[in-house]
Amino acid sequence: MFARFGAPAMRITGLVDDAPQVSESTVAVPTHFPDVDGDELLDAVYVSDSQFVYWRGGGDGTFAEEHVDYGFPRSHALALASSPDAQFDVVELAYDAVATHIVREVVRPVEAGESFDFHGRADEFVSADLDLDGIEDVATMSGAGGVAWMWGSEAGPLDRVDGENRLGPGRALAVGDLDGDGFSEVISAGMYGFWAYRVQPRRELLSLWNEDGPLDGLVVDVAFANVDDDGRADIVALMGVGETLELKVAHAAAEPFHYESWTPIATLTPAELASLELGDVDGDGDLDVLVDPLTKPGVLVRGAGPRAWAEPEVLPGLVAMFSDADAEGRVELVTQDETAIYRHTDGAPDRRTPLVTGEDALLLRAADADGDGRYDLAVGGMGATFVWLRGEDGLTQIQLAEVPLQAVDFPDIDGDGRPDVVGLFNGALFLRTTRPTP
Repeated sequence: MFARFGAPAMRITGLVDDAPQVSESTVAVPTHFPDVDGDELLDAVYVSDSQFVYWRGGGDGTFAEEHVDYGFPRSHALALASSPDAQFDVVELAYDAVATHIVREVVRPVEAGESFDFHGRADEFVSADLDLDGIEDVATMSGAGGVAWMWGSEAGPLDRVDGENRLGPGRALAVGDLDGDGFSEVISAGMYGFWAYRVQPRRELLSLWNEDGPLDGLVVDVAFANVDDDGRADIVALMGVGETLELKVAHAAAEPFHYESWTPIATLTPAELASLELGDVDGDGDLDVLVDPLTKPGVLVRGAGPRAWAEPEVLPGLVAMFSDADAEGRVELVTQDETAIYRHTDGAPDRRTPLVTGEDALLLRAADADGDGRYDLAVGGMGATFVWLRGEDGLTQIQLAEVPLQAVDFPDIDGDGRPDVVGLFNGALFLRTTRPTP
């Protein structure tokens, strides 16, 4: 029995045994004793005209000290469902409506056995086979802070997610095998240096050491590759330093995750957002660097030997990118100049052939979207995203997404051997797996 004689509520037990005992109650005076949470134990419930409160029952006559409280400010009267198996718990009579509510707990939080990070907003992504299972995975970075990696799989591709969000705002995202163990690390740039996330075969967070110490500029983009033929992945970074963009390389030292001093490659103006890509565009075996500023023409810097670079070449148009590498490891330079998209022979600015003309959308990616070995052209704009498939019989345009994606790629995330669609739209990942042709 419960009663209130002043401020505290009192509980009276032992009435059946004719030995009543009075004690201060841990709950208010209940109005009902239903099983609210479905654990087959009676709970203590207080219902007023506009309030529903309950205390979880312990099954031994005791109730939890903490309570769950719901207020209904528009209510004139509340009543519990008359049947325990009803599809609602409380019915509310408001001044202009009758409403039903579910107030039982469907999920009760408990402490996890180990820490984990939620996958937040994605502002950039890269795809790579991080665990060497033959299925591509996807890593993402949030500009506000946090890096995540999602595992491709035959069942539930990208459903399994892990990550790290303790290091502050991210500046650039890349992948590369930095220690020569065969597994790629996920790398992000911070304010003062680079962080490497070892995701396989064990999880570990490492910082990259450089002879020059902290960075002297803001990293705009970064890539990792063996540019001097010594078998180790070097850092090629685009940094904003004052009013200029500086393209630099830091060659890998013998000790993993250690790098020599920065060596300038080229200086560009003005400092602005830009993308950075590496690839052999002229077939000479040296990696070349492509920089594509947001508002200025692209710039190509050719490799001229293990640690030598040619003078920068300014490219026509306002969009420039490398295609995916072919079977021989060679890429093609693709540019967009107004409404025409071109391929460039050996990356030469003036030796170009039109691939698409009269295209009002923006070129997003030059990659194989249909698995035929030829790179295709993904374009976005006008409220949707399309791809021009390059076939033996010419070009065919198909729609990829009903929204204008900001970035897109075609990794095989479900292991069926066919390219799938992964894109970015307003901080969210867009996924579409490829169905087999009927």
